[in-house]
Amino acid sequence: MGKGRSSNHSWRSKAGSNNLGAFRHPLRFEGREVSGGKLVAGYTDSRNPYVNAIANDAGLVIKGREFLGLWVYELGNALSSITNLMPEMPADAQDRYLITKPEAGAAFEDCVFGGKLESNGSVSPPK
Repeated sequence: MGKGRSSNHSWRSKAGSNNLGAFRHPLRFEGREVSGGKLVAGYTDSRNPYVNAIANDAGLVIKGREFLGLWVYELGNALSSITNLMPEMPADAQDRYLITKPEAGAAFEDCVFGGKLESNGSVSPPK
């Protein structure tokens, strides 16, 4: 999640209530507004990138194979933090992943699956 990082945290959010909802960052959120903010479905803390988190109730907004995509996305963010490398982002990554700034997780998910893994198992490839 984010190279050219402006924060110590990496985020991929979806609307919905989850245990990570308390972790809010004004610059790094994606997804729909909920009560004036956005809630987090996946989280990688660059201060401890060896442990990623996916909210226990992320299933309210993430379905099917999209969970695997989220796990790979967060793994990409962690690897970027560990190696201090930021892969090049496809031009449409922000639109396909609904993120506000480029994040390594998007490039890694594209590399692993050939694009963004959707809930039904289909892939939205980069343009």
